[in-house]
Amino acid sequence: SAALFEPRLIEEREDVDDLRKVIEETEKSNIRSLPTVAYDIQGKAANNSSPLFVFHHGAGYSGLSFALAALHIKNLTNGEFTIFAYDCRGHGKTKTTDDLNLSLEQLSQDLADVLKAAFGNDVITNREIFLVGHSMGGCVVADAMSRQLIPS
Repeated sequence: SAALFEPRLIEEREDVDDLRKVIEETEKSNIRSLPTVAYDIQGKAANNSSPLFVFHHGAGYSGLSFALAALHIKNLTNGEFTIFAYDCRGHGKTKTTDDLNLSLEQLSQDLADVLKAAFGNDVITNREIFLVGHSMGGCVVADAMSRQLIPS
């Protein structure tokens, strides 16, 4: 339904310049050229301390694949959790200088880098994170965890 895509529920974040500033500040070069399109629902908790659901879509899909799931989680948690999905490289509206590099290693590193850029460096070590992946995305989140790119 159209209600799923109201800006207050799922907001398309195209503030690429802000993401690049964060990346430059943390001296991460892996996604410097990654204008990532992300969708999020911020949790009610102050200072981004709410649990974080991170969704990684399957091959050929986009972050919006999880729109309905995001809405249900928002309702089930009374808006307490932050929900985040993004279009990985070569998918949806995200464009990179190397959209064809869809190696597991690259996609896993992108996941960690996008989280750092969107929520700050501490997010991957100090915040409760639930990683959810579908198909290709399941491989990516499992690999990122096994390589301890996202230790929390």
